Amino acid sequence: MRQSNFYRPTRQAQIGIIANFLNALQKVVRAFVPLLIVFFVNKRIELSTSIWAFVIIGAFLSLGIAYLSYRNFLFYIDEQTNSFIIQQGIINKSKVTIQLEKIQQVNLNQSFINKLINVYSVEIDSAGSKDKEATIPSMALADANVLKQILLDYKSENQSIHDTNLSESNISTEYHPIETKRISVSTLLKVGLTTNYLYTLGVILLFFNMLYDTLVNKFAIEQYVNTDEVTSYVERGVPTLIIIYLVVLLIVAILVVNVVRTFLKFWDFKAILSRETLLLSHGLLSTRNIIIRPERVQKIEVEQNYFQKLLDICSLKISQVAGEDTTNKKTGLQIPGCSAVEKEELFNILVGSAGGDYSTELKHNYRFLGFRIFLLIVLPVALFTWFFKTEFTITVYSYLIFTYCFVVGLVLYRLYRVGRLYVSDSFIVIRKGVWDVSHIYIQPHKIQKIVVSQLWWQQSADVGSLQIYTAGGIISFSTTRYSELVQLRDKWLYQVESTALNWM
Repeated sequence: MRQSNFYRPTRQAQIGIIANFLNALQKVVRAFVPLLIVFFVNKRIELSTSIWAFVIIGAFLSLGIAYLSYRNFLFYIDEQTNSFIIQQGIINKSKVTIQLEKIQQVNLNQSFINKLINVYSVEIDSAGSKDKEATIPSMALADANVLKQILLDYKSENQSIHDTNLSESNISTEYHPIETKRISVSTLLKVGLTTNYLYTLGVILLFFNMLYDTLVNKFAIEQYVNTDEVTSYVERGVPTLIIIYLVVLLIVAILVVNVVRTFLKFWDFKAILSRETLLLSHGLLSTRNIIIRPERVQKIEVEQNYFQKLLDICSLKISQVAGEDTTNKKTGLQIPGCSAVEKEELFNILVGSAGGDYSTELKHNYRFLGFRIFLLIVLPVALFTWFFKTEFTITVYSYLIFTYCFVVGLVLYRLYRVGRLYVSDSFIVIRKGVWDVSHIYIQPHKIQKIVVSQLWWQQSADVGSLQIYTAGGIISFSTTRYSELVQLRDKWLYQVESTALNWM
């Protein structure tokens, strides 16, 4: 069996040239798409000759880029500096150096192209970075497992001299699962039918808007459609039955798109507990393998809406160390379709039991609702009235204003009623949401910084806001009792200083 030595400059798997070629080819094709569209629309030159010319040029460019990328890509472990080094680049050469003790995750993933040729990409994340620190695009599974094992098991304090011929026989490359949990097809179907309605609606509307713009502006569809008849038909009033058909069609489209997206992303979802770590594996066209180490988990968000509550499913979003950029999403890991029992089991693995009594419960002061009504209803309505009232009839204007105030008012009231801050000795929990209600859990010893603030006009009402900074992001709770927040801040700071537990 082929031996692997990562303590001297090493190249990717040779078959990875094919993956590099296909990836480069699709980039070249995308770059030439505007020219191809011009040729097809204008038809000023012979299309067959042009297409073959583009294919040949694109193939040669892609092949050259693929080979040079492979030749110039080197990675190795530098024992003198205890670091992992990647050198890459065709024209602009770059060198990435990662301290081994700072490596947080090593994930093995397969894109659709990688699946075709059976290679894996190795993604390395380290503390303090907001993006993937480094990626090795193409490695054989056995070699990728060996490298992952070395990087994750490295300890700088007892680092010893390694054998220069490291093979699969002397390093375990397999996970030995203690327990494996899978998400069934029926559960994935439930997840797809109960999530992301607004997001998918926005995507569909954007798609049809782009399609309409293309048909009107690029292909001059008005030449083939009698726009006067269409306008006259709309002005006479669209039949109620057609509106119902369109609404039903839109709902069906949203559900179908949601289900397809869910299956593509979470197909064959496995959660494998092994060596005090949790390995997540999922994906249909592109497979992702992500390792979660409980000691590096910073916060957990449990999300559930009304339909999911009826079906006894929820999703878990896990945040690990994210560096200084709190908007970073790279460590946000999702486990969909958990039942109440499975959620408790995963909690026990990651952060311990979430049960127990809460000693403190805070809710929003009514000023939370009043300020947002002024900011999001009164002010926009006043501006709209000032600038656009003359553009509409009284009936249309009243309908628009009433609909806006009613919808936004319901959303704000829901936010006000749902918002809660729960505190126990082991957890800080913030509940929020409108349709999807989430509970965000953090442990006090994970806190990096606490900010309790109060505006000058809030002093007489004893109202203030809280921000908790963790390495996995910021959580906040606003417009509640300031005196309680100050007491909680002092309690949490004492817990951080006195505990023997580490934040990671």
